[in-house]
Amino acid sequence: MSKTLRCVEESILGITNSFSSIAKGEVLQICCFQPKNDDVKPLLLKALGLILTDGNLSALLKGYRTIVFRGVNESSVQSISKTFLQLGSCIRIRNYSPNVEKFGVPSFQVSVLSKGSFRPLKEELIKLLKSVFESPLSLFSRLSTRASAAFLAGILDGDGYVGKEKRYISIALKRSSNKGRIIHEFLRYVEAVGLISVGKYTGPPKYEVVITFPSIDYARLVSEYVYHPLKRERFLRYLRNVERSRYCGTSIEQYKAILIHASYGYLMKKGNSAILVLYIPVRQAKKGLRSITSGGILPKPLVAGGRLMIKVPKKCIPNLAKALEQSDTNRVNEKIAEVVKTYIKDYGMSP
Repeated sequence: MSKTLRCVEESILGITNSFSSIAKGEVLQICCFQPKNDDVKPLLLKALGLILTDGNLSALLKGYRTIVFRGVNESSVQSISKTFLQLGSCIRIRNYSPNVEKFGVPSFQVSVLSKGSFRPLKEELIKLLKSVFESPLSLFSRLSTRASAAFLAGILDGDGYVGKEKRYISIALKRSSNKGRIIHEFLRYVEAVGLISVGKYTGPPKYEVVITFPSIDYARLVSEYVYHPLKRERFLRYLRNVERSRYCGTSIEQYKAILIHASYGYLMKKGNSAILVLYIPVRQAKKGLRSITSGGILPKPLVAGGRLMIKVPKKCIPNLAKALEQSDTNRVNEKIAEVVKTYIKDYGMSP
């Protein structure tokens, strides 16, 4: 671990342990004087997303020299601190009392000081801020995929919400405001290049939009820069669920074992779709049972009536096709082979 990352991790721990003292009036100042690495552009875009959603946006555009976040909660303090400390900055955290009466919990003010190696980076950040207001699409089109993901993560850390139960991701977005207009243009651009999909949120509040990730790789990049503790935890859970739903958790080797031991199979059809169901006598499959049920992320096969019932979803057709191709035809039941070929041909790809 580099000195900067060690400094950041130790600083976040120190901040977490100091919230009660800060709430009582103590001022905490922490510095990490060296940027994380030479490629700081994604972190600058992450910082830009935070400023856009929670920072003193108007003041910075008017020439105010210090980046300030007012009225933020503990989790947001951690997100802001981790972002800017990786850029080699000093941050000052103090109690921000007005919201205590309103929300019943302490809120804080985070000031990012223009010191040391962060000073030139701060100037670059201000240029990015002006650029995103003057010609947002021009800026967005020049971003790398990673920088784009970091910017989206900054927006999510600030104005995003990750559902606990339904696992949806939404962003508060009032297009009548300047920041809402910019966020809207960014989401529209990223959607146009196929990295996300944007939809309307059906419940209150009406100004939220819901985003999904057609590109799982892009979602993984975004997850690297989501630092808000609760949102990060839920985002990673959301990511795991997406991976489960899109990727086959049963390996080619497992399907080879299943094909060899299967004694009966049929296509369970519903409308224009179907799923392949295979049965294996438990007694016959004892030797191959471990290889069939171990590994992967799919549930174990259902055991009923002395047989294993295994459903092969459409997302697993590529693995199934390769398994059939690589299997010894003399060891696969002829009727099983035929129903598998039909499933592959009609609902997936030809073996």
